[in-house]
Amino acid sequence: MKQRIFVMSMVLITVLVIIANQYFQIEYHMSIFRYLLNNQELTQEDRDFLKEHGPIIYAADNNAPPLRFYDRNAEQYRGIVIDYLQALAIELETEIVFEPMVWEEALSALKRGDSDICDMYPSKARSEVYLFSDPVYYQRGVILVDKNNSDIIKVKDLSGRKVGIQSGDYVHEYLKSNVEGIEYVFGKDYESNLAKLVSGQVDAIVGDEPVISYFLNYYNLSEEYRIVDEALYELPSVFSLNKDNKRLQEIINKGIFKLNKTDIMLKIQQKWFGISTPIGTDQDIPKITFMVVAASFSAAMVFMLIIMWNLELKKAVDEQTRALQESRNNLQTIIDGINQMIVVISEKHIILSANKLFY
Repeated sequence: MKQRIFVMSMVLITVLVIIANQYFQIEYHMSIFRYLLNNQELTQEDRDFLKEHGPIIYAADNNAPPLRFYDRNAEQYRGIVIDYLQALAIELETEIVFEPMVWEEALSALKRGDSDICDMYPSKARSEVYLFSDPVYYQRGVILVDKNNSDIIKVKDLSGRKVGIQSGDYVHEYLKSNVEGIEYVFGKDYESNLAKLVSGQVDAIVGDEPVISYFLNYYNLSEEYRIVDEALYELPSVFSLNKDNKRLQEIINKGIFKLNKTDIMLKIQQKWFGISTPIGTDQDIPKITFMVVAASFSAAMVFMLIIMWNLELKKAVDEQTRALQESRNNLQTIIDGINQMIVVISEKHIILSANKLFY
């Protein structure tokens, strides 16, 4: 029984560690071991590195609102990601410079080392070229078609169709791996792809849901076109860095960790009123569900340990009782074998025991 209690205790400890690790993955996008062992504070060595490095250069898509876009009226780079990076610059105590580009050019600039960071979906193919930060925000990849198009209702229906896609977009990598027979029509950005759909040059366009939703509303096309119910994927977006920037990756992750604790992405999203789909996952529901399941499982394990412990105590008491009874029986046998009369009397003159000669 003791061995079983020990094993159960070890199992409970292991389960609690797994539960705690899962919680840290949900809350901070890192393991509990990394959280405890790695210093998440900006050190003096980090500050010295950033000072020597100079401004961090962010180059990305110049026409993907509301994530990031060049506002010609204001003559500045704007968007949700830009606001996040401005908060990150404050957290890292350094300057971040913004360089809007055509998306494919931004990827090339990062690969060459002309820029330092760019937000994108991580993938196996991209991991051969770039380093990835911890997750920054989440979004879905979706399909947009004419509302009267009843032939495309799921992802596999894209087979044999002309599909508009932004050059260098992750969705191209995804579709190549999951759907055969697509005729790809590449464009420099989402806006030009939408124009191809409106003119009938393509059967559908694919890409990030927030951007597609933005252009649908901007051009008042919501009544004429629809987003297919089945999403392509829902994935985290990260900051990608050149393979040589491991040190900068570690520092940026510290800043992301700090900003995640403040829910900054949800606050920025509230500023950009009109986004149909959030780009930060609402973790409250999965977190609450996880906590309820974890608490229930832990309580059940503790309850089982208490039951096993009580059974062990009962067994020990029973063994002691039997041993005491055997001792008394042995003593009585010895007393009965004595040829003289023996009697044991209490202080109140009550006979407690006697041998056979007495009786």
